Amino acid sequence: METPETPNPEEPQEQPKPPQQAPVPRPRPGMGSMPKGRPLGSGAYKPLDSAAAPDNPEKTQEPKDAPEPKKDFKTQIAAAKPSSKLVMTNGIIIFLVALAYVSLVFVSRNSILVDGKTIHHYSFTKGTTRQLLAEYKIEAGEKDIVTPPLDKKVRWGEKVQLVRVTENFEKKSETVDFVLEWKNQTTKNLRKVEVQHGHREVKVWYVKHKFHDGKEVSSEDSTKIVNKTPVERLVLLDGRDYAQTTYDLSKCKKLVVTATAYWKGDKQVPGVVTYSGHKVERGLVAVDPKTIPLGWRLYIPEYGYAYSSDTGSKIKGNRIDLFVESKKASKKWEYNKVTVYLLEKAAKW
Repeated sequence: METPETPNPEEPQEQPKPPQQAPVPRPRPGMGSMPKGRPLGSGAYKPLDSAAAPDNPEKTQEPKDAPEPKKDFKTQIAAAKPSSKLVMTNGIIIFLVALAYVSLVFVSRNSILVDGKTIHHYSFTKGTTRQLLAEYKIEAGEKDIVTPPLDKKVRWGEKVQLVRVTENFEKKSETVDFVLEWKNQTTKNLRKVEVQHGHREVKVWYVKHKFHDGKEVSSEDSTKIVNKTPVERLVLLDGRDYAQTTYDLSKCKKLVVTATAYWKGDKQVPGVVTYSGHKVERGLVAVDPKTIPLGWRLYIPEYGYAYSSDTGSKIKGNRIDLFVESKKASKKWEYNKVTVYLLEKAAKW
């Protein structure tokens, strides 16, 4: 075998020559375009594979991670901004969903009106009115008005109202001092008087007041109970029969004494003039000044109006001596018990 020669490093070695390029054919007039085998301006002629070679050989030489050209700011905003039709569609959908939710919430809301307050209850499940009130620890009294009723199911959006009902009773009374039943006028004693018989009325009843949430809505009177007390009055009349002075005998002091009678011509009567200087006549009576003072207007049932004007030696203590028109009339009063009403002290009868 032949041994290959070892090149000497000191000797200059011949550099390889680049291959010569074939002359580029020039197009001729009327002969069509340039040949497709070698693009214009390229290096050595290389046959191109129409399936694999790109149209622009410069793009094949760019690195894959080459940065993209920078875009203008307005161009980026315009590219990122969605179309107005899409925005409008999304807005309408969101609005409808929100409206449906809010409507559902408000439709499901129940308002509870109680004790001057309003409580809003939101729930999609509804129970009875009793259950709803119990949830807020609200108790209804026996007389309270609940709308809707306690055992009725509450509907969506329905208002529940609890009205507190209270009642109280007020006692009232009315007094009528005198109710006339009958009267009788007489002039047989000293002056014209009128005896009136009647009664005093005291009416008692109760008023029931009803309140709704503290405001009175009605009042109702009970049956009146009338208490009657008998009353007898003595009225002193003037010359025209008008009442001059009225005495309620039930309010006057009264005494029960033993009566006797004397008349004009009685041997036991020393004269015809009384101790007070009045000429004797019916209605003037003798008294013990220690028991019944002189100068007092008196009333004695059945005898009538009288005036204490005289005294007597035998008239002591609870005694009274009545002047009558005759001896025969005196027998009616002999030692009988009579009631004497002391009306008032007066200078004249």
